[in-house]
Amino acid sequence: MNEIVRHGDKAALFPIHHLQDLKRDVEGLKANAELNSFQQFIVNDLYHLDEPQDFGARSILIVASPQPSLLRLFFTLEGKRIQALLPASYADKNRSHLRVEDYLRACLAANGRHIQYAPRLPHKLSAVHSGLARYGRNNITFVEGFGSFLNLNTFFTDIACPEDPWREIRAMDACTHCQACQKACPTGAIIAERFLIDNQRCLTYFNEAGGEYEFPAWMDPGVHHTLYGCLRCQMICPQNQPYLAREGGTIEFDAAETAILMQGKPLECLPEGLRLKVDGLEMAEYLSGIPRNLRSLAAKTD
Repeated sequence: MNEIVRHGDKAALFPIHHLQDLKRDVEGLKANAELNSFQQFIVNDLYHLDEPQDFGARSILIVASPQPSLLRLFFTLEGKRIQALLPASYADKNRSHLRVEDYLRACLAANGRHIQYAPRLPHKLSAVHSGLARYGRNNITFVEGFGSFLNLNTFFTDIACPEDPWREIRAMDACTHCQACQKACPTGAIIAERFLIDNQRCLTYFNEAGGEYEFPAWMDPGVHHTLYGCLRCQMICPQNQPYLAREGGTIEFDAAETAILMQGKPLECLPEGLRLKVDGLEMAEYLSGIPRNLRSLAAKTD
């Protein structure tokens, strides 16, 4: 764990037998009649909870890596400079595990120990059960010292687990009488009467969608503030206030680059310089929806 802390991360380790508890959690979610179709897709198709073969897993390691609160992207569209915020975790979500793997493998190899990346384990459930994180009312995980600005990565390991930190799922005590995120949610996705949010009403659900989809007629055009994703519930949260100033900087897309992005072309069709910029921000999977999202942001500045 010292090596993890040295790299600025935090982690928890729990025995492999709790994989069965995670399976029971997921089965319980599958039986929840309140799940919408997107949530059903997540629990039925995205999670994979089998032990790796021929590895000898003894424990599961969950690592939290801090991220800046946001990035500020600027685009020039039809002569107007448009700001689009981006939750910084998006720009590192597919690569953060590589950095963690690199230093863990180097450290563990000296002791004859190994890890195996487990991208399809339920990261948030693992983090909260292990005591590393707590849920917020908005279903986002919070880690002490990071707030909710983080990425989680999970690994199978052959490390013995000297202690068992497993605990029941719980939200932060601070959420009990706080409704800040619920009141700030621009689409009413955070519901007071239930633990799970309605993620099919979340702004993120709509602005991450492909370019063939338009925003619903009921959505207030004034809610748009990000290139994709949403920051409203995180920025208003009292638990995040100490970390909001940790922004990740600004990135400019000039008029020519913006014009190309407005065509919704896939990554491989972009000129090299723009392709490298887009790839560095891990924007590739959202490219088809960016024209719609930028048009909505531009409309706010008219």
